[in-house]
Amino acid sequence: MPPSAGLVAVTDDIAHHEGTTVGETAARTGLAQSLVSKVVAQLRDGGVVEMTVDETDRRRTLIRITDSARTQVFANRGHRSVADALRHRFPERSEAQLARIEAALEALAGELGDEPRRSSPMSR
Repeated sequence: MPPSAGLVAVTDDIAHHEGTTVGETAARTGLAQSLVSKVVAQLRDGGVVEMTVDETDRRRTLIRITDSARTQVFANRGHRSVADALRHRFPERSEAQLARIEAALEALAGELGDEPRRSSPMSR
């Protein structure tokens, strides 16, 4: 079962804002504070985040991704080529179809101003 959009949004926000709070994460993501609290509790119970008391304001609880979770989850993020991701997602497609899909994605990235990564033999 894929993770919920809320779980992904909260995890991503915490990963990009070291030492954040539930309220700050809720404000940035646009999610209800109660949902963010629930997701943070799940992440804490799963060993993905750790929570500490803010030394400057003991009323605040700071959240950060654990070192082990960051290593396991985020270390290789974005390192898989587009071609590999397409092959994994669409195993029934031919190499020619996958090449056309990748070319279309590269054209879209170019229009959006993003530099496509050319890390596979399929990319030309």
